[in-house]
Amino acid sequence: MLQPLLLPHDCASCRLCCSFDDSDLWELPLMTAKTAEQVAQLSPQSVLEPCGSGFIPVPRAQEWDEKGLYRCPALGENGCRLPREERPFECLVWPFRVMERDGAYIICVSELCAPICRHPRERLLEKLRGGLAERMFRYAQAYPASVKPFAEGYTVLMHESGASV
Repeated sequence: MLQPLLLPHDCASCRLCCSFDDSDLWELPLMTAKTAEQVAQLSPQSVLEPCGSGFIPVPRAQEWDEKGLYRCPALGENGCRLPREERPFECLVWPFRVMERDGAYIICVSELCAPICRHPRERLLEKLRGGLAERMFRYAQAYPASVKPFAEGYTVLMHESGASV
């Protein structure tokens, strides 16, 4: 969905968005019921908690690795084990994220994704204006539990009105 901004080898070599430490558990993606069902089949020991009209993984003590990271229960040795069409929408669009600030939805981009940060702001806005922003805002309206409050470490790109910020 993010090609050519992000290429498969960019994500495969990083997987930053698939592992979480104590400080970024708030970033865990919302899963639809169908996705949660698939995750439960792939990782029966995982706990998924209802959240709005979806589900969020709940890390248990034994699921943290020696580096203090919780890996998404869908993550395998070769990347995500979910079929592309079943992956959480937030995963498909990360490092872009719909956030809420001052009562409005905004699209932001994480400053932690090095391959994305190499692109000029205008290139990111082109991608958003090419239909991605519309899809993201539509998803946020359908799944408001996926929208997180604005946080440091994200750069604001677009307001829900369509205006660049």
